[in-house]
Amino acid sequence: MRNEWTKITDGLPPIGVPLIVTVKDGLQGKLNTLRYPVYYEKAKDGCGYRWSWRFGDYDLMPGVSEVIGWMEMPEPLKEGE
Repeated sequence: MRNEWTKITDGLPPIGVPLIVTVKDGLQGKLNTLRYPVYYEKAKDGCGYRWSWRFGDYDLMPGVSEVIGWMEMPEPLKEGE
């Protein structure tokens, strides 16, 4: 597992792996980091790929939340650490 940011311009993430992403928020005009699991996966219609998050199975809308970087989710803290 890598714990460093990868810019989208440097490569896309693995498909179906839970990620943390930084988005350029078109509504607020600033960068936001989404720290809940976001996935890069095949689109439901089979045409291309999409960014989604599983709280209700929503897609990130490209015009509103442009993903500019990603990193794999860290391992959870183990009890006793």
